[in-house]
Amino acid sequence: MEKYLEYERDASRSELLIRMVYTPFIGTILFFYFIARQICFSFQWLGILLLGTRNKGLTNVLIGSNEFIIQTIPYIFLLTDKRPGVMPKELKFFINNREYLNFEEDASRLELIIRIFYSIPIGIIAYLFAFITNIVLFLQWFCILFTGGRSEGLNNLIRSFVGYIIQVISYVSLITDERPGILPEGINVSVEMESDEVGTTASGDVIKTSPPLSRHSKDKHIAMGILLMVLLYAAFYVLYVILFISMIGMTGLYR
Repeated sequence: MEKYLEYERDASRSELLIRMVYTPFIGTILFFYFIARQICFSFQWLGILLLGTRNKGLTNVLIGSNEFIIQTIPYIFLLTDKRPGVMPKELKFFINNREYLNFEEDASRLELIIRIFYSIPIGIIAYLFAFITNIVLFLQWFCILFTGGRSEGLNNLIRSFVGYIIQVISYVSLITDERPGILPEGINVSVEMESDEVGTTASGDVIKTSPPLSRHSKDKHIAMGILLMVLLYAAFYVLYVILFISMIGMTGLYR
């Protein structure tokens, strides 16, 4: 388990330019995740209201969206030069040494109503915090450009924002009923990535073995979900074009 958003002093000036090209690819995946999240959120809300429980498949898509945000934020927010993949990887996220983003089947109907009102103050704080963070990012960008390094003070402020916004998103998107504080608090955030395990043979040769599928991987199928969303929107677009052409044709006949 490693510290999440750990301070990295050294930074690459050339990566500032590469980041401007690479970030749109990440943003595209986040966009499709946003669409999938909104659809899953709607069904999840109705499920909690009618049954008082969360659907595991819908929750896993919502969790997968958060996991991808967690992986991409450090790079997008200038906290590291390590480029994330354009597809999400499995991870375990910890807040104050407690695993976060787990599937919680039981859900409170009352919390659905409370969430509507409670989301207003935390949304305002998150917006103001995001505004300040954008200014900090601007300063950090120039700090890297002129000094080749990151400011630790700016890094810590961004890290606080990230920890807070992950809690807010998890609560608002129905992943958990645990309410975040109105104001950001100092929290211990760490992450454990699911990556290839490295070992050695008796002769000293390095070998890699893939870890077993985590409990989320078997039923999440995030990449397939995103592909289906793209195909669905493409089908609607084609249908729209066909209907539009048909209407033009009918208008011509009436003339």
